[in-house]
Amino acid sequence: MSLFEENECTSYDVPVGEGAFKTRNITPGQVQRVTVTDRGLDSYFKATVRIISCAHGHLETIQNVPSKPATLLVLEYRLHPKPGHSFSDVYTSFTFRGAESTVIAYAPFQRPHYWDKTPSTIVENRGVHGTIGGGLGPATVEGGGEASQEETHIQQHFAKGTADTHYCEETGLDDTVWWRLEDNRSQKHSVLEVFRVAVLIQRQSLADFVGTFRMDIHGSFSYLVSQVGGQVVRFFRRLAVDDPINLSPTKMPLQGKVDGLNVHSLGALMQDVGDGAGLYLPPAYHVHDFLPS
Repeated sequence: MSLFEENECTSYDVPVGEGAFKTRNITPGQVQRVTVTDRGLDSYFKATVRIISCAHGHLETIQNVPSKPATLLVLEYRLHPKPGHSFSDVYTSFTFRGAESTVIAYAPFQRPHYWDKTPSTIVENRGVHGTIGGGLGPATVEGGGEASQEETHIQQHFAKGTADTHYCEETGLDDTVWWRLEDNRSQKHSVLEVFRVAVLIQRQSLADFVGTFRMDIHGSFSYLVSQVGGQVVRFFRRLAVDDPINLSPTKMPLQGKVDGLNVHSLGALMQDVGDGAGLYLPPAYHVHDFLPS
C-alpha cells in the first residue's frame, strides 16, 4: 500500500483545531462543528463521532438549472473500550428539522448486514409426554416421564448491522435516520470500533436547518471468577444529548472531504438495489469497506 493510500485511510480527514473536541456549540449560532460528540475521556467506554464530509448542493442539474437542494453528511464513529470491556450494542440516530428536510438515502445497511457468524449445537431433551382430556366436565391431564427424546439443531450467532428511516407524523416527512450495531452474543468481540455512515437529505429551500444527534450504547465487561470460567456484567448507558448541529447551506457549502463528489448532482450517489435507493460513495470515503466482508 502506498503512502497516499495510507493517508486516505486515516481516522479523520478533517483537520482538528483548538477546541474542536467540544460537543457543545461554542456560540448558539456556530455552524457545522466538526465534533458531533466526544464522550468518556476517563471512562471504560470512550466514544467519538465527527463530521468527515458536509456538502450542500442539489440532487441534479439539467441544462444549468438545479433541482431540489440536497445535503450529504458523512460521519465517522470511533468506539474505544478499555481492555476487558466491549460495546455490545450501539444505536445512533440523526433527526433533521427545518427547510422541510427529508432523508432520501443512507449507508451502510440498506439491507441488514451479518458477519462474524458462529454456529452452536442445541440439544433438547423431552422426557415428559402427556394427553389432555376434555368433554363436558373439567379438563384432565395425564402424563408420564418414561419416554425420552432428544432433538438437535444448529443455532446461528452473528454480529449484525441495521438501519432505516423514521417517519414524523407532525411534519409528514422521513426526518430521522438511524443505525444499529450488535455484537455476536456468543463471542462478545464488541461491535465495530471504527465505522462510517452517510446520509443524503433533500431540502425544499436554502434555509438553515439543524441535525439532532443521539447515541445509546450497551456495554459489558468481564472479570475472572475462577481459573476455568468468567462472568459478564452488562450495563446500559445513554449518552447525554449534545447541542444540535447547525447546518447552513449558504454559509458553508463545503466542509471536510469532498473529493470525487459533484455537489450539483448528489442524486447520482443513489443506486437502487431492489429494495429502495441506497447510497454509494467513492471508495476513498470508506463507508462500505470498513465493514467485514
